[in-house]
Amino acid sequence: MDTERTERLWQAVMNVAVAMKKEGIETGDAPTRLRDAKVLLNHCIYDEHAHGEELLAAELAVEAVQGQVISLLREIGREGDFSFVLPEKMAGRSEDSAS
Repeated sequence: MDTERTERLWQAVMNVAVAMKKEGIETGDAPTRLRDAKVLLNHCIYDEHAHGEELLAAELAVEAVQGQVISLLREIGREGDFSFVLPEKMAGRSEDSAS
């Protein structure tokens, strides 16, 4: 299963939610929903018996929270102030480990 893209998306959405909180912008239940999505995602990453349907559920959960966060930002006219750019490398991981 390819979990890396979903993991990067989760991190990008979490980064925006944290930045919003730091600026005093209401995030609703986004942090709780992100935590729940991370539990699903971790199950896919660490459980050898996880199935593609579980990864799809994690992806959909993260995308739903991203939509919620975008809507909240749009409501206050700050949509362009935050970026969901995916980090190229996750902390602690290296694509050059084959050297």
